[in-house]
Amino acid sequence: MKESAEFEAVREHNETAKYPILEVLRDGWKQVMFAAFAVTIGSAGFFFTNTFMITYVTQYQGIARSTILDCLFLVTIIQLLSQPVSALLAERVGEGRFLKITAFLCMITPYPMFLLVGTQSIFLMTIGIAIAVVILSALYAVIAGYMSLAFPARVRYSGISLAYQLCCAIAGGTTPLVGTLLAGKYAGQWLPLAIFFTLLSGLSLIGVCGLARLREVKAASDPVLAY
Repeated sequence: MKESAEFEAVREHNETAKYPILEVLRDGWKQVMFAAFAVTIGSAGFFFTNTFMITYVTQYQGIARSTILDCLFLVTIIQLLSQPVSALLAERVGEGRFLKITAFLCMITPYPMFLLVGTQSIFLMTIGIAIAVVILSALYAVIAGYMSLAFPARVRYSGISLAYQLCCAIAGGTTPLVGTLLAGKYAGQWLPLAIFFTLLSGLSLIGVCGLARLREVKAASDPVLAY
């Protein structure tokens, strides 16, 4: 595959970064921070719905493990079909607006999800979890391209990778643990878990708004390179 014109220009003018990680941390720490926030619910939400949810429904709802696994399998199929639709919608309404809407909706989705999971009906459980997964995966499907343009081409790969890995290590890695601690402390109560999901989604909303603001500043200062 040929490299993109933007990266070819960097190579042609010998503008590649010798230490891209150091450069992006020095000059682009805001971009890294907002990008990491933006992908929070996409990463942490996956572990919440696909890892922690298995423990929650089997230990605290008395639902058979086979039931929740069948449910998550159906949700995965729904997600597979919904993500291309999400990309098309983002193109129509604008990526920035789409991401803000989906991040906000992610803050609301855990409440119907837990209510429907509490019915212990595989049909309603699938609908409840699918609502959350479809929306958070919509954000995750679009955010990669949106956040990439927050970084200059010479350090873009390092900036994106750093943001993703920080988010996965901190938010994604700790979400099942925090969920388990909350479920144990507030046994039989799903509201603290829903609030936790809302807070994770709120971080994504902050990140998306921050990236949007950086794009506006970039466009104002350099219209030729505006993204």
